Amino acid sequence: MKVRQIKRDRPNLQTAHKFFEEGSFSVDPVRHYTSKEEREAEIQIVVDDLESITKQFPRTQKLEYALLKGHLIIEHALMQYIRMYSTVSVAQKDIRFGFIQKLGAVDI
Repeated sequence: MKVRQIKRDRPNLQTAHKFFEEGSFSVDPVRHYTSKEEREAEIQIVVDDLESITKQFPRTQKLEYALLKGHLIIEHALMQYIRMYSTVSVAQKDIRFGFIQKLGAVDI
């Protein structure tokens, strides 16, 4: 089974009215699904982002700082995992879950 990610916006009241007027939604795969190249480019951006975020935090001997650093890196990685493996393409700013909710979404 080919994993696809839908890149169209979530339905809202405006799209419901448009559906009612036209009688159907457009199901053009080129317009609605991410291509393999788009997906690979997005994954490369995520890999680069995770590498840069781990380099932003300096090494430390303080336990509290190390725990906070690990928590932030794990939370960021969870958010990227959710973005990459969700059925619908999701922007990073649109994910408004707490840490436990992100962990629960990945556990599913």
